[in-house]
Amino acid sequence: MTIKVKEMTSQHENDYEAFLNEHENSMLYYSLSYRKFLLKTLKNTESKYLLAFNNNKIVAVFALIIKHLKSKKTIINALPFYGSHGGVIINKNFSHKSQEIMNNFFFKLSDLIKKYNTISLTIITPPLKNSDQEIVSQHYSNYFGQKPADHRINQMTNISVESGLDVEKVLMSRFHSKTRNMVRKALKAEFYINHDEQLSSFEELCQLHHKNMKIIGGKAKSMRVFKNIYETFSPNKDYRIYRASMNGKTAAMMLIFYYKNCCEYYTPVIHQTFRLQQPLTAIIFNAMCDASKRNYSLWNWGGTWESQESVHFFKKRWGAKDILYYYYNIIFDKKYLSKNINHIIKEADNFYVLPYSKIEDLANECF
Repeated sequence: MTIKVKEMTSQHENDYEAFLNEHENSMLYYSLSYRKFLLKTLKNTESKYLLAFNNNKIVAVFALIIKHLKSKKTIINALPFYGSHGGVIINKNFSHKSQEIMNNFFFKLSDLIKKYNTISLTIITPPLKNSDQEIVSQHYSNYFGQKPADHRINQMTNISVESGLDVEKVLMSRFHSKTRNMVRKALKAEFYINHDEQLSSFEELCQLHHKNMKIIGGKAKSMRVFKNIYETFSPNKDYRIYRASMNGKTAAMMLIFYYKNCCEYYTPVIHQTFRLQQPLTAIIFNAMCDASKRNYSLWNWGGTWESQESVHFFKKRWGAKDILYYYYNIIFDKKYLSKNINHIIKEADNFYVLPYSKIEDLANECF
């Protein structure tokens, strides 16, 4: 049967979600709730989710978000925003048809690039290591005509515990001795730990987040981002906000997402006054134990730059294993991008345009 690719419409959405639920490679970022969140959060954007059908059954998906620039040109990401992943995922029963599926996706993608006057395309692969994903990645390299432009280190901790065993004890055994000591110290401080998904908790989380980012010189998420999470996702089912407090004062908070078997460590914050007492450590351990008892099996710490050695070391000591993921990037209008690079990067905020290391090379190549 010939593979056919169509753009997803509302009539396909139930089948699309069913495909994600059955596919081990799907993550939160492919979900329709996350698409809704992205479109609410990122201005002047639209989605193009491509579906490959075999005999009217979805056998592969390719999620894309398009950023419309004032110049009438566009940036395409799969997918944009903090920590997002995208790219093609294929039903393993149709991996033998990957060449046909990818050719059809790329043919449709080429049409979109021409139609929307796209100047930059980036595909960010999911942090998965299996033969199917390796086949898809090889197709990307062939299509882009180059190796990945960039990469990050994703780290995940196995929090699955066999039924009947002591969850706290088993998880502690997987941590480095230094982390076990941190957990004991944090628990000994006797913080009151709970979770509360009210809008006021998002506001408090945002305030602490901005203070924390200011200290390290990082880019903070706006309250609009957190409000959109509150309005888009379902509390307790899709996310929780954990809080550690002492004598009625908030010491630390953490926003975590849930999707299928995975927990996404999203926004941790801490009040500097309590840093030495390790309240965030207490939250992380409690949230891990809660998630394990709710039958989640993976704790996704997200991506880390190779230069962030201390961050990588921190996650590793929680029993995290490394998986590389890649950024495939192609520029279609180098001259225009070179002349307007600073303006484009500012306007396409939260979209990946090109590796920062390539900006100077692009300028030299075009002038």
